Amino acid sequence: MAPSNGSSAALDKRQKQPARAVAADRRRTATTVDAPIANEPDVAAEIRTLCSESALKTTAYRSAAAAVIGSLEKVIAAEAYLKDAAISLAQEQKLSVLLDEMHEVARALATCSGLTKSHEKAPSGTEVEVLKPALPQWWFALSEMLLTTEREIEFLVSIGRGQPHEAAARQLCNLVVRVLRKHYHRMFDEAETWMSVAD
Repeated sequence: MAPSNGSSAALDKRQKQPARAVAADRRRTATTVDAPIANEPDVAAEIRTLCSESALKTTAYRSAAAAVIGSLEKVIAAEAYLKDAAISLAQEQKLSVLLDEMHEVARALATCSGLTKSHEKAPSGTEVEVLKPALPQWWFALSEMLLTTEREIEFLVSIGRGQPHEAAARQLCNLVVRVLRKHYHRMFDEAETWMSVAD
């Protein structure tokens, strides 16, 4: 589905902003996302442990798993586009590592839930496809990746909060939110590093 006129205008305006203005906008956005967690554990392994037979029998868990897979696919698409727009080998390599982690998390979830096999092929990136220009542009792609990731963080947090504290569905959302927050901050830091070099 194509974005609304208001959404397209906002994206076009962001795309025309100078690099400093975009960085400043991302700095404000970062205040809505928690700080990254040090010593990030193997989330894919934790998902496999969490994915017990009893959890799979609950409607809440199956619904949460479906929502998580949808969020993962959107962020994977945005990260893949950002990788294509990389302006240095270091950026491309960093995105490759992040994408590998995202695919591993999606693979773990899909394998234990049996909900989808979409992780086995490259995501279509439909939601990003309708927004991007003909040629990849680093700042546009970075802005879209950060906005997409932030949006999915907020979505999954809202789902998790609607579940009992010890519920498997809530734990699953929290695990994936942790990964998304890490990816958000990795690329936000990359933007700030790039800006300091540009100075």
